[in-house]
Amino acid sequence: FAGEVLQKMSPPNADALMRIAFLPSATAAMASAISANAAAGDLLADLARRSLFTDRRDATPPTYTFHALFGEFLRARAAATLDAPALRALRIRSAGILAQAGQADAAVAQLIDASAWAEAFELICQHAGQMLAQGRITLVRDWVLALPPLHGSTAQSQYWLGCCELAVNPTKALQPLELAHTGFEAAGDARGAFCAACAAADAIIFQGDSLNTLVTWLPLMESYAPTYLS
Repeated sequence: FAGEVLQKMSPPNADALMRIAFLPSATAAMASAISANAAAGDLLADLARRSLFTDRRDATPPTYTFHALFGEFLRARAAATLDAPALRALRIRSAGILAQAGQADAAVAQLIDASAWAEAFELICQHAGQMLAQGRITLVRDWVLALPPLHGSTAQSQYWLGCCELAVNPTKALQPLELAHTGFEAAGDARGAFCAACAAADAIIFQGDSLNTLVTWLPLMESYAPTYLS
């Protein structure tokens, strides 16, 4: 039935829907941005009005969401009709639109699917702290573990991995936090080194087996503190 609906559309409108499907939800402006179709908002409004696989959510501005199976159908159509570079570019474009709309989690997912590792790494570093504060520990951990070694072994990635482990397994947190501290220190990043040292101290305290190893970290924390506080 979805195929029949698309066949009755003009090729530009069918192509627009295929591209909009890479956004979990979209305003008219977002739909136009990803499809380069100025009438994309009207197209979504018409589909929602006719109850064709599209829901309209009253917000300011209104947002539109495809039914799950319809979205899968459209993305499969994109994978079948676009070559690999074009599909990758579409995912990266959708990630940029999602990030601007405050949907960092969906944006990172698109970048990982596109193997756009540099962009994914940058977005993870920007939003990992906020995600952890929201309790979305598993999501951040999966993001970091998905990164290839070039980005996954950086001080920033190891720091966020250590913070994720800190919440569930302090014993496993210490190694990535030590690697993060070493990386921050080598880069001359005193603030990062201070945060990694503090998190490592937390890991030792949370383990509760022995506090003797805090002796290594306390002088470092003291030396970094003035720079951090300033």
